[in-house]
Amino acid sequence: MRIIVLIICLLSLHFNCSSQISETKPHYIGEKFGGGIIFYLDETGQHGLIAGTKNYLGIRWCKTQYENKALRAYNMTDGKENTDLIVKIAGDMSGSHLCGNLNIDGYKDWYLPSIKELTLLYSQLMKVGGFIMADYWSSTEDIKKNNRAWAVRFAKAGKEFTARKYEKFAVRPIRKF
Repeated sequence: MRIIVLIICLLSLHFNCSSQISETKPHYIGEKFGGGIIFYLDETGQHGLIAGTKNYLGIRWCKTQYENKALRAYNMTDGKENTDLIVKIAGDMSGSHLCGNLNIDGYKDWYLPSIKELTLLYSQLMKVGGFIMADYWSSTEDIKKNNRAWAVRFAKAGKEFTARKYEKFAVRPIRKF
């Protein structure tokens, strides 16, 4: 009788413990998650970058009064840092301002991607979808010419180039998770 009671107790303990252990499913590229679509994952599969699903067209990099000034948004890999700097200095009427003030599905941490993040996004073009074949602004300023910033030409195989800040291109916001 003691053995039966012991087995019942052990089984009860096992099922109670195992029901409290939750397995975290890894995310995948192209998954709808966090207000957009995942386009990059770190090695854990639990953190990465999400692209918004909407293109914003006819957007300038910054206001014309700042087009010839170096804002020092030179980070090639962290668009959030660049976006925060651009918004702080140049204010509204910019791609960074637009992205930095979005609220998509309750997520308010969107930003304009850096040139490397934008190139990475281009590499997942088919899995993310919804792009137009246009030029997209990054948040990375050209370190050599104050009046230029980096962009990616989606219609030309993802070619990186610099353009005058007053030009109107598309933007696609991203966020980290």
